[in-house]
Order: sequence, then structure tokens, then C-alpha cells
Amino acid sequence: MAVHHLKSNTNTDWTGTVTVGNSTGGTATIAATDLVRPVDWNSYHGQDITISGGATAGTSAGSGTNLVYGGSNSLTINLSTSNDGGQTLWLQPAMSQLTWGPGLSMSSNGSTITIQQPHSSEFRAYDEAINQAVQYGQSSMHVWPVRIDNNVTCQYIGIPLIYSNASNSSNSHTLSLTFALYTRNSNSFGSIHSTSYTTAMSASGSVGTNGAAFQGNRELRLAWSTSISGGRYYQALLSKSASNAGGCSISNVGASNWASAYSGPFGVGSNATQQWFEAAGMFSAQTAALPATFQASDLVGSTSAQQRPQIWRLMWNTY
Repeated sequence: MAVHHLKSNTNTDWTGTVTVGNSTGGTATIAATDLVRPVDWNSYHGQDITISGGATAGTSAGSGTNLVYGGSNSLTINLSTSNDGGQTLWLQPAMSQLTWGPGLSMSSNGSTITIQQPHSSEFRAYDEAINQAVQYGQSSMHVWPVRIDNNVTCQYIGIPLIYSNASNSSNSHTLSLTFALYTRNSNSFGSIHSTSYTTAMSASGSVGTNGAAFQGNRELRLAWSTSISGGRYYQALLSKSASNAGGCSISNVGASNWASAYSGPFGVGSNATQQWFEAAGMFSAQTAALPATFQASDLVGSTSAQQRPQIWRLMWNTY
């Protein structure tokens, strides 16, 4: 910033010597360069600046004819002209988007502040829901809307299961499970994140022989290193299982809801496409794999099992 006179004095500068009055009422002769001349009125003027406070860095004082403002460490400086012809200097620290990883992370002025939150190592889609065993059906895809409020970066996904085996049953069992998140464009859905899992287990004579590692309420923890932007999604779960003998079963775990089918608006005839939650339902046909895309018209919303969304959580580490 330089300060100088806006009015220009066009008179010629005096040279040589000039006669001036002195303090006794007489006169004296002095050099013309000792006087304030037009050139001095037209020149830039020196200025000093001092900064203070707990956030200062570098040199705290400076002087010169032109002091320049500059931004560093993501500080943005803008200059604009106001309505009266004056200039306004704007100082704005750059701030990144809030992200939800292990706690909230906020970047500002090139530094990072980490704020720990409750449940900072996990994200639960239905944190306060009452859980219950659900049978969605063999090779049946269940779809349900879910909102993720912040950006999430995870390493694992946890999907609960319930496995039971009769003590007098000997069998082998296979399980295949696929989970995906879809985005919606009008009535079309497209998969953006997915993971799958397949395993085989067996039991011989009693639960404790080979089935102990699977028996009871269990969480299927899958390595799933992915980043998900905050927004509205549609979760989809597809499970398939097979056994060579009876006496064992595997159930999904869903949020508790109505124990009966949804019949639609009061006083209106029921149909399969009616949905208690928009874009929530069972895929209209059994499928061997989750489709890359599907339409809203492919969802059946009137079944009892459809009312219970699959429980799951995203984790940054396991414990």
C-alpha cells in the first residue's frame, strides 16, 4: 500500500538559492532544495506498520513507500471497489469441508484440528433401532433408503448374522452375502460401492464340534476400504445359503418394524408396488447377484420382511 497526493503540482521546482524571512524580521538566503517544492508534493510518502498479537509470525514492524499485503497458508485476500469508489480489502481463511473419519477433521489455514466424537471408530446406519432376526428369503434382494450425514472413510463393514445348529445335527453349510450402496437418479438406481463374502461351515454331532465359531449372534466383519461422501443412498443386501442336511439355519438381522405386510393407503386397493418408505422394497424376482442398475418399479413394498432394513455398520478398526 503506497500513500501519495492525488493532486499534482505542475509548477517548476526552484533551483539555486532563494531569499526567505528569518525569525528577527530580516531575510536570509537558503538553498532552494531546503524548501518543500512541487516535486515533494507529488512524491510517495513513507509509512510505518506494526503488527501485534498472539498469531503473529515473522517480522512485526516494517516501513517503506509501498507496503504489500500477501496471503499464505491458505489465506485468501480479495480487493473490490465499493459503490462510492473506495476500495475494500477482504481477508478470508480457506476452510476445507468437514469430513467424518475417526472423529471430525476440519482443515483451516493449512493446519488440521481433530475433534473426537462418540462412536468415533464406527458409523451405524440405524444406531438406535431394536434388532431382530429376519428372513429376507433365498436369493432375495432387500433395498432400503439410508442417509449418511458426513463423509465416511472406513476399513471394514460389519453385518450381523444369527446361526443356529441342532446338537444332534451333522451337516455342511454354505453362505454367500453381497452388500451394496446405490444412488438414485429419478426412478433409476446405480451401484457405487459393493462388497461380497462367501464361506463354508460344518457341524458334526454337536454344536461345539465344528460349529462353535459360527454359533449364536455373530458379526460378519469384511475388509472394505472405501470412502463414501455424505448423502442419501439406498442399501441393498442379497444373501444365499445352502445346506446338505436339516437342523441348522442362518438369519439376517434387521431393524424391528411392522410384523405384517403393508397394504397401502386407507380405502385403496392393495398392490405389490406400494411402499411405506419411498424406494424401499424387495427386488421383484430372485437374483443370483446384485444388479448394477435397477428401476423403482422393480421393487415390491408390500411384504412383511421388507419393512425391516438390514442392520450394518462401517468401522475404521476392529476391536
